[in-house]
Amino acid sequence: MLKRWKKGDFSIVDDDLNVLMRMQGGELPEGAASGIASEEQERDYIFQVFAKEVDEVFRTTEKRN
Repeated sequence: MLKRWKKGDFSIVDDDLNVLMRMQGGELPEGAASGIASEEQERDYIFQVFAKEVDEVFRTTEKRN
């Protein structure tokens, strides 16, 4: 898993998260990852959770209202 991540391969990061949760005794499917967020979903999440303008994180001029 870490070797893939070091190479920039996050193609199955949702499955990786579920493996890590199980290793730490987490309950599935409550917190199970069910897919990989798109870039737009990531931007929305960062803006909503951290209240940061998108350009601070992704260095773009796009803003969310």
